[in-house]
Amino acid sequence: MTIERHTELRAELISDMQVGINKVINGELDIYENSFLNRNDILSYLKILGFKETNSDRNGWQEDYWYYLEYNSFKYAVTGSGFYGDLSFSKTE
Repeated sequence: MTIERHTELRAELISDMQVGINKVINGELDIYENSFLNRNDILSYLKILGFKETNSDRNGWQEDYWYYLEYNSFKYAVTGSGFYGDLSFSKTE
């Protein structure tokens, strides 16, 4: 794969992530899941939108993580595993 193709694919993944997050925020989707992006991608986008982190936790070598955020008086969570490469974003209440 060329660097150009990699850049195109990454841009598509980021765009799909933004659409998925917006659907969760708008109530069109219960949970957004992805196994191709990392938590920094999603947390950076949420910060741009104005989300505020309220709590976070991580564990050992699997690098499981839980980030709790607030936005417009609603609570959300970003959870996943660095070892397995999965992540999810959902409203928690």
